[in-house]
Amino acid sequence: MDLRMKTALKTVAVVGCVAALVAWAFWGARTSLSVALGATIALTNLYFLARIVVAMLRVPEEGEESSTLGAGGWGLLALVKITVLLAAMWFLVSKGHVLAMGLLAGYGSLPIGIVIGSIVSDKTAGDLS
Repeated sequence: MDLRMKTALKTVAVVGCVAALVAWAFWGARTSLSVALGATIALTNLYFLARIVVAMLRVPEEGEESSTLGAGGWGLLALVKITVLLAAMWFLVSKGHVLAMGLLAGYGSLPIGIVIGSIVSDKTAGDLS
């Protein structure tokens, strides 16, 4: 993974932690746990999506075998990943283990973290060149 993706992953984690702390301060432990779980799901989702995309786009070097899955296999794995993600979120909310709005707020760390991480990594890359 490149610097931008690593920065985005770290930023999603930090935004999720801050959101969980804010939820704890204003709405209590159950909401904070829901936010933290949503942020963890978002971070895991981004990590696995990044790994799948890197594997799909990777060109084998000379003499190296290509991926056994191929692009179609990685696409199928991405479909399985999103199905498991949605099923897990549905299960957690429908069984009352977490609060839906807290889970959604935690998952919101994904787009916020990606945007902030991209801006930070772009500025850092500009300083290095």
